[in-house]
Amino acid sequence: MLARSVRQIKFLFSDTNRSKTKVLTVSKSKYFLTKRKFYSSFKEHAKPLNYSIDEKQNIVEIHWDDKVTSRHSSIFLRDCCLCNKCFNSDSKQRRIDTYREIPLNIKPISIDITLSHVHFKWSDSHVTAFTHEFLLERRKNEYSDISHIKPTLWATLSDIPRYNLDTVLLNEETRYAWFQSLCEFGVVLFTGAKKEKGELERVKRIFGGYFKSTHYGHTFDVVYKPNPASLAYTSEKILPHVDLPHYCYPPGIQALHCIKQYSGEGGDTTFTDGFYIAQKLKQQNPESFLSLTKQNVTYRDIGTDIFGEFETFYQRPVIGTENGVVKAIDYSNWLRDYTINGSAEEIQKYYKAYYDFTALICDPNHICSYKLSEGEIVTFHNRRILHGRSAFLVNDSNASRVLNGCYFDWDQLFWSMRPIKRRLDRKNRIAER
Repeated sequence: MLARSVRQIKFLFSDTNRSKTKVLTVSKSKYFLTKRKFYSSFKEHAKPLNYSIDEKQNIVEIHWDDKVTSRHSSIFLRDCCLCNKCFNSDSKQRRIDTYREIPLNIKPISIDITLSHVHFKWSDSHVTAFTHEFLLERRKNEYSDISHIKPTLWATLSDIPRYNLDTVLLNEETRYAWFQSLCEFGVVLFTGAKKEKGELERVKRIFGGYFKSTHYGHTFDVVYKPNPASLAYTSEKILPHVDLPHYCYPPGIQALHCIKQYSGEGGDTTFTDGFYIAQKLKQQNPESFLSLTKQNVTYRDIGTDIFGEFETFYQRPVIGTENGVVKAIDYSNWLRDYTINGSAEEIQKYYKAYYDFTALICDPNHICSYKLSEGEIVTFHNRRILHGRSAFLVNDSNASRVLNGCYFDWDQLFWSMRPIKRRLDRKNRIAER
């Protein structure tokens, strides 16, 4: 077992391995900040030595003292000028009208490298000065952002990372560690919450201070109801699914706070990594994978809830991709509508793919089952992690299982985490000097 400052996540990729889901306590965040090196990968001390210009392609080449040569588009450098005329330092936004004020074929007339800056004089007579650090950050071919954190796919997650809610709220290092875990594994637990409603109000502080409201309200109670508007309000078994695929912009993150848990057998929450399932389907049956990325499925929800009568509708593929990379899973058997676009042949092909995908989702070796304890809050990636529930009995005289839930958008988390990451990066750079 690793030291307490280092968390350990175990994955069971073999279909023959089964393990009761355990919860891993992450007591410190030092591991995330020193072992993972979240700050930029370039060397802090690198300095520009000299330059050359590829006049044919109009590209500036800067030669650094760490033997790296970076190539920069001339118009891009001119467009990035941060002088008062080109850039508003208060709003941190571009002021110049790029199309009208910068010629497409602009060239540097002269370049002067000083101890702290690189000065460019352009063919339009404008002068730009960049710090060494600014150019260092842009010498990579791809700019890395916290929204690009690569997920760690899992077949069966035997350890669910957990963090104390108070610590996450008070300590930025722990908060960023929680965020990293959520991005990587898609599901994380909070401990230390009260066993009463209102704790999600504290969680929303991590997300910029507001919920993503839906027709179910700002928050909602997952509790048995005699005339339910959703299967979630029953005591029945619920198959793995994502929430609200019938929205134009489905919520990216869901949080469920366990206020009261059913004491008997049942009421477990299940989690399945939809990205892993999509990857496995692509490996085993590329044709089915392609069908689920192309065929639009109709999702619809009709009923009455806190804001009155509603009817939602949207059409999208089960597997959403971007440049060939899986970015979203929109799967919910109970929210699929009874209409679908396409020829009979296309629909037949879709059903074959749907069955192949569902078989992988329902494979017990791909399901992480965990019974939430009272006071725990689970947060998970709603468009990656499919969640479900085992059936339980209802005591008519008293609600036997009560969860309080809410939704958030990833943008809320990204914009609140980027300033934290910058502060932590700065702290680590200073510590390593």
